[in-house]
Amino acid sequence: MSKGLKKMLLMATAPITEQGFSLDPKRSGANMWTYSKQMGNLTQYIVFDKSGHRHQAVRVFLETSRDPVGIYGATLSGREDIWWYYTDEENLKEVLAEMVQLIVDKGLSWFEISAKGVPKPTDEIARSVLDNLTERVKRFEYDHQLDHTNPDTVAALEKVIRSKEDESLEVDWDFLCDAAAYFGELLRCKFGGSWGSDEDYGWVIQLMNGTKKIRPLNQVAMYWNNPYRGLQGTFHLLCNTLLN
Repeated sequence: MSKGLKKMLLMATAPITEQGFSLDPKRSGANMWTYSKQMGNLTQYIVFDKSGHRHQAVRVFLETSRDPVGIYGATLSGREDIWWYYTDEENLKEVLAEMVQLIVDKGLSWFEISAKGVPKPTDEIARSVLDNLTERVKRFEYDHQLDHTNPDTVAALEKVIRSKEDESLEVDWDFLCDAAAYFGELLRCKFGGSWGSDEDYGWVIQLMNGTKKIRPLNQVAMYWNNPYRGLQGTFHLLCNTLLN
């Protein structure tokens, strides 16, 4: 089936190759096909693969040489399951067409956003998150009607950040420090832990007796710059890692 899948994939990905991507044999394998595109000193990758454990399932993953964390195509469409399942060859063609269209509609813009890089605060700004931490959290809660003791407010926090980003021409570090203080306290209340300093990480939340370190300001800044870097994803990942 892999040979048949490759043939169908080559036909389905015409809209991608029209955008300058080409199949990269060095980064492809028996059940994985990688398309790459060079943009200056940055390489963009679109990776299709067939599951070796799930029956008739495929997925697509986007990453860059600067951002190897990447994003699953399913995330671009709001799907919870990263896999697309198909029933037969005709259905597989439809699935591949859907995946490719998703990349054209949303994936290409994700590459543009990722190329910007994450806004980086100065050491002074990073340290300021802990300046009057309690007051920062209370002010942020009051201004946006949130409650850091309620983990269900992560989605509402995202909406607040997106709204502020839409109306700001430049990075508003004072706002992001307030948002980071709120997000950090929410994580600390949910998982247990304390604020601390780390030579490699700067100001962090050391969760679960230091077993996990999170940089709230970095997380918030990433989301400010890239709406696909959701704080809910970080929160759910921590739930799966620390509570299960």
